[in-house]
Amino acid sequence: MIFISVALFAEAKPLIENLGLNILRNKTVFPIYQNENHALVISGTGKIYSAMSVVFLLNEFKDQISDSSWILNFGVCGARKDISEIGKSFLIHKITDEGSFKNVYPDILFHSPIPESALRTFDKPIFDDVVSELPNTLVDMEAFGFFTASRKFFSSDKIRVVKIVSDNLNKLEYSKITNIPEMISFRIQNSLSDILSILSIPVFQKTIYNF
Repeated sequence: MIFISVALFAEAKPLIENLGLNILRNKTVFPIYQNENHALVISGTGKIYSAMSVVFLLNEFKDQISDSSWILNFGVCGARKDISEIGKSFLIHKITDEGSFKNVYPDILFHSPIPESALRTFDKPIFDDVVSELPNTLVDMEAFGFFTASRKFFSSDKIRVVKIVSDNLNKLEYSKITNIPEMISFRIQNSLSDILSILSIPVFQKTIYNF
């Protein structure tokens, strides 16, 4: 079983449709969708909710966690124009929590089909009108909480984070978007092949030799 945590339904919708995931639970704070090989939870925004959703999901499927299981977080993020153009996908190799300045490192043991990047997790949306200097990395609100909770269940090589740049942290440009959920689903749909390429890569299996 491969596990997936996503903040928003708008982010999850293209993958739910592509994989044919069916709703398992929708009358809880964390809706779950699944098929035979995947289980996806929608957390809501923020690192606390992301962490809670991981625990909720993995406790629900604790009997289906195997040596080949791993967990993915994907979703949109922000980045300065000089860091990335809008619509580009990244596999994350370092996550910094802006509140505590702690770093965590997903262990990438495979050749990534998409570029790699560092990411900073903030507790609130960051735009150019609220900070004097924008971060020189990708920016999100969930990944640190996701990784920290996932690490209780998986080694770091079984935790993956993929982010798609949806905006350049410009408040004026962002305020002109008339339908944010539609924009988010559009960005994810356009990058779905990148997400699926990461989903298709199995985790490294350790070989045990008996002499």
